[in-house]
Amino acid sequence: MRYEGPIYRPPSEADSLLVQATVGCPHNLCTFCMVYKDGVRFKVRPVADIRADLDEAAAAYPGARTLFFPAGNTIAMPTASLADICRHARGLWPRLERITVYGS
Repeated sequence: MRYEGPIYRPPSEADSLLVQATVGCPHNLCTFCMVYKDGVRFKVRPVADIRADLDEAAAAYPGARTLFFPAGNTIAMPTASLADICRHARGLWPRLERITVYGS
């Protein structure tokens, strides 16, 4: 699995599998947030790369129950792409209970 830039997760996601769908934050102007100030520019990763990471994660963690897509705003990616990777994850982990993202 590939990661770029800082990866942060809230305490509620401590046991979740982390797969990066987006990198950075599309806004990145909040004065209180220092997470992405190191120059990481927002981008949506290619769906094929995300699916490959999900496939790799399924082989390594077949019993995953929760999945977290970290980054500043994963719901900023195209809805069809987000739906595609969520469906793919559900196909890989039939007992998946939750998929969560940062979003605003």
